[in-house]
Amino acid sequence: MIDYVLNYTKQKTLHYVGHSMGTTALFILLSVKPEYNAKIKLGILLAPVAMWKEVSYAVHHIRNKIPKIKEFLDSNKIYEVLPLSSKSITMGRSLCANKAITQAFCASLMFLIFGSDPVLLNTTAFPEILSYFPAGASVQTLYHFYQNFVTHKFQSYDYKYVGNYKQYKQVTPIMYDLNKTVVPLCLFYGNNDLLAPKANVFETYRHLPNVILLKEVPYKFFNHMDFLWATNAKALLYNNVIQVINKY
Repeated sequence: MIDYVLNYTKQKTLHYVGHSMGTTALFILLSVKPEYNAKIKLGILLAPVAMWKEVSYAVHHIRNKIPKIKEFLDSNKIYEVLPLSSKSITMGRSLCANKAITQAFCASLMFLIFGSDPVLLNTTAFPEILSYFPAGASVQTLYHFYQNFVTHKFQSYDYKYVGNYKQYKQVTPIMYDLNKTVVPLCLFYGNNDLLAPKANVFETYRHLPNVILLKEVPYKFFNHMDFLWATNAKALLYNNVIQVINKY
């Protein structure tokens, strides 16, 4: 994608803006292919995810059950979690519609995962958002995140001894080196983010060599998805992002 954008625009570098897993993808890319540092002028990372120090109550509550859940999914040939479908869209729009009696349940479920922030939730747009989100995730991708928060490492997927050797030509997963991310970075985090909590962001920051800005969004209930759809995200976050982009 980076090469496509640069080829299309005839530019030599670009600004990279990523949220959550989009930040993880950048860290992995620059660890495996550090030459891409030269193609990125600035990385703006919203709710960055790499190193793990703590997990939310919801994840902690089910962490010991996750291997069994994956085993069940694999045995039933289920390889995608929460896929987007016409049924899920219809259900989301109906149950989570503005002023619907069940919207509070929808919001509570989301807050359990991402952090509670009813004040900045756009209840009118909520059912429309659920027409596109969640859009499905690979079981293996989610289990990869589980492996990393259990081991407190930032490494490639662990296929176990034989599988690792077949995949990586070594018996252990490949460690991703954050020191290879030498592009200037701006990290923005939320105080109430359950998927990228402050402790994890600071641990990631500790391993990065060129962070020019580490900033908490100035609202104490800002959660993981507020980065995308909070009602006043422009004032709290986007204006700062644009200001940094214009500066660099």
